[in-house]
Amino acid sequence: MKLSISALLLATVLATANAATNTASDVNGVKCIRPNNIGAGDGYGYGGYCCKTDDDCRVGCVNKICNGPGKFDFSVNPASY
Repeated sequence: MKLSISALLLATVLATANAATNTASDVNGVKCIRPNNIGAGDGYGYGGYCCKTDDDCRVGCVNKICNGPGKFDFSVNPASY
């Protein structure tokens, strides 16, 4: 039982570490963030998100990547800006 819990914990740690290091996706040769934003058409795409048309982005879609400001990181202390 201890071995299976240890193995599960190790797998969880490795998966979390891998997810944290892979922030950009290679979609058809384009490095962008959040590939599931492609074709959504909801205008939610922040700077660096993947896109198909301008409708996928808050500002505009340039070379399959949304331009404009990035998404604000609420986990960062605002006093550090």
